[in-house]
Amino acid sequence: RRKWDDEELREVRVAVARAARQRTGRPSLREELERLDVRHQGTLSSVRFQAALEACGVSLTPAQLAGILPRVDPEGVDQVDYGLFCKIARADVSAREAGRDRA
Repeated sequence: RRKWDDEELREVRVAVARAARQRTGRPSLREELERLDVRHQGTLSSVRFQAALEACGVSLTPAQLAGILPRVDPEGVDQVDYGLFCKIARADVSAREAGRDRA
């Protein structure tokens, strides 16, 4: 089992933090995830999850998505636990890390 604090997750946290700082006129990520959860079950399909990320300006590479989806859909049934995603995405990220350009 992989650790939650590995490099891949750090990159996701940085992308979420960056989008949050630049969200002028957009809903918060949590608000958008909840809006798309029409059944109020705390889960979304991976397609809806990705749509929420994009609507909030969170840009993840296909590799980052592939790395995060199994962690937030541990049963592999295309039901992303967005509460879990929000929990891990809120990890402390310094302003220096969030502003750093990655190649």
